[in-house]
This record gives sequence, structure tokens and C-alpha cells, in this order.
Amino acid sequence: GVDGRTPELLDLITTAGHARAAAVIVKLDDGIDVDALVSAAKAAQVALLRVPRNLEWGQLHALARMVSTTPLVRGDGSAPLGDLSALANAIAVMANGPVTIEDPQSRVLAYSTGDQEIDEYRRDTILGRRVPDGWVKRLQQDGVFQRVWRGDGPVLISYRDTEPDYRDRLVTAVRAGDEVIGSIWVQEGSEALGPAHHRLLLEVAPLAALHLVRHFAGDVEQRQEAELVKAVLSGRVPPSSLVPLLALQPAQRITLLALRPECVDEAEAVMHLGRLGSVVSLFRRTERLQLVQTSSAHTLHIVLVGGSRVEGVAAELVHRARSSVRVPVRAALAHSGAGLDTLVEARVDVDDVL
Repeated sequence: GVDGRTPELLDLITTAGHARAAAVIVKLDDGIDVDALVSAAKAAQVALLRVPRNLEWGQLHALARMVSTTPLVRGDGSAPLGDLSALANAIAVMANGPVTIEDPQSRVLAYSTGDQEIDEYRRDTILGRRVPDGWVKRLQQDGVFQRVWRGDGPVLISYRDTEPDYRDRLVTAVRAGDEVIGSIWVQEGSEALGPAHHRLLLEVAPLAALHLVRHFAGDVEQRQEAELVKAVLSGRVPPSSLVPLLALQPAQRITLLALRPECVDEAEAVMHLGRLGSVVSLFRRTERLQLVQTSSAHTLHIVLVGGSRVEGVAAELVHRARSSVRVPVRAALAHSGAGLDTLVEARVDVDDVL
């Protein structure tokens, strides 16, 4: 509630220093003298952290609590922090067996992609991106989740007596402090699950917690960004709202790219759109592009900074999108001649083309 345009925030930073606070977290609008705040923070010997204006304090508190209560474990560098797929593959190599990383609602967040043999239960889980409802109910009735969530180590799950094709699993909860934020499932591979696998999961669970916290933090930011872009494209929010996200200069042009996977099934469309969104996010990070995206109905809309020069970027995005899914992908492109002001009209154009 402190206005950064008044001396009140400077006084607060100084007071925080006297109280030996570790940091002051602020939401700053444009036009605020950041240099003065930084100088005050240095003098007070406190860290000054700036967070996005649209990040809710409750979300920030939850993320900070997770990080502050999670032991810091050094990884081997094989899995970038937050890259759950890389983490699943790294664990699978060490465990010599297939791995899934799931959230507390049994939704699959990531899975290993090695060539180990898998049973039909894992295959159904991966295809549906979550544990099938029938199995969730059975695991609940058998008290499996209760044992995992309340236990202090990995739990062995075996249904060989009733399901001959079922391969044993070793599963451990992933915690941030006392809160369960996910789980790691290792399916028996070419060797039986034993003490070595048990020790492995004990070692990787704290590291996995850091990956999950980073993953969820990015997920919060992406959802907020996607909702804002969707509101702009629908005309509910002024296009100028995208200026901070895209770091736009006044004379820069805007291009809108739309991708639509050809699907009949609604669930399949949602799955493919999610995959396309991941491809775009990865491309954005690796190429350091100025773009934002959102999905609605059966279409992914991508707002890119630039005019005709971005057509090559758009073409590469289309190529990667089509390579990532097993269905045809339609693409349409429109240049917003007046920048953000005609972005809604560009959205109508690309939708009509599709």
C-alpha cells in the first residue's frame, strides 16, 4: 500500500534496514526513481526485489514460502532449473527405469522419453496426461496416496498379484517445507527396484522441489500473460497494456501469427495447443524474441514485434509447430499496420484466414 512516488517507500526501506530485514519487495510503476530506491537499499543493507505489477501478493507469498523452506541441493547441471522433462530424463538414466513427475492431483507434469519398456498403465497415463480415473480411485481406496503423502521416504507399489502386466513402482512425495507439491514415480525397468533406487529418490526429492517451485513460478507468470493477451485480442483491455510485456518502442510494428491444429476431438485440441505453446515458449527463450501468446478455442495466437522482417521467424515457428504434433497445423499471418492499435482487427483477419 506504499506509494513509490513518495518518500514513504524510501523511509520504509531505511526502517527495514534498522529492523534487519533481509529484503523489501516492491511493485513499481513507470516514472518512479529506481536509482534512489537502490541507493536507499544499499545504504540500509537490504535486498530490493521488484515483482510484476499483476502478480498477486498471495501467489508471491506462496512461492517465497516454498523456496525459503526447501533445502538447497546442488545438481549436476544436467537439468536446467525448472525443466521438468530434463529432470525426469536424468532420474530415468540414474534409475534405469521410466519416470513420471506428477502434481498432487495426479496430473503428469513431465515424463522420461527413453527407450525403456513401459507397461500399459504408464502408457495410458502419458497419453491422457494424468493417471486414469479408475486407477486414481483404486490408489485412494488402497491407501497408497495416504502412505506417500504422510511417509518420510519412497513407497513401493505392487499389484503383481492382481495385475500380471503391472510393473512395480517406487514413488516419493516432493515437498516444499511441510507442503506436498508433487511426486516422482519410477517404474521398474530392466532391473528390480531395490535399495539403490530408494536412496536415489531420497537424494533427488529436494532437488525436484526446487525444479517444481521454478516450474510453478513460470506457470503463474505465463497464465497471467496469456490472460492479458487474450483480453487485448478480444477488445476487453486496451492494447497499450502489452507495451511493458513486449518492451515496445513507439515506431515498432506488430505481427500476429495464428496456429490451429486440425482436430476433431476437443481434448485432443487442448493437448496439441498446450504442446504448441511449449514450442513457442522454448523458441522465445532460446532466440530471445519479443513475443507473447495466448490460446482460445482451437487457436494459438502469437503477437510478435516487427513487420515483414519477422516473417522468417514466423515461418520457423510454423515449421517447429508442425514438427511437434502429429496432426496438420494451419497457420495465418497478419501485420498490424498501426502497431498495437489495430491488433484486434489483425486477430479478426487471421481467424478469417484460418
